[in-house]
Amino acid sequence: VSDRTIPFPQDDPDGWVEAVTSGLVPGVYVADGVSTELENFWDLIGLIEPDREDLGLNDFAEALSALGYWKLNAFRDTFWRYLRELDHPGNTVRMGGFVSADASLYYRCEIIARGKESYESHLADPREGDADAGSWGEAMLTIIDDAAIKPLMDPSVDIETGHNTEHW
Repeated sequence: VSDRTIPFPQDDPDGWVEAVTSGLVPGVYVADGVSTELENFWDLIGLIEPDREDLGLNDFAEALSALGYWKLNAFRDTFWRYLRELDHPGNTVRMGGFVSADASLYYRCEIIARGKESYESHLADPREGDADAGSWGEAMLTIIDDAAIKPLMDPSVDIETGHNTEHW
């Protein structure tokens, strides 16, 4: 939030709320007057260890819970944007010859969970997941929502499989 005068007391509650929130942008964390995406996104993702039995999801959940509401929104929005960028017919899971929309979404979660190199590799060269792909990715979506002390703001990005018109 940039420096500005916020009227107080205010006879117009709607005007006061507008004055307080006018500089806020969903999904963007503002520090020292400079808007940035959540800087430690990939560090937080690095807490997930796909090859570990518990996947490191408890550590991941605790770290998200410690972020605070606005940073958690920024994390979720960054995650959603990456999921959308990976939404490509090549980054899918097929069952019986058909694309499984849910398994494909969870597979894209797992691609991101494997780190920045995995994300960039699948972005440059999309490839289908095997039969087990997407088996634990859904947990990431629920962990993000569960980490919030109150409901997160509605994301501005649609992450459903097949909704990225750039690729479908």
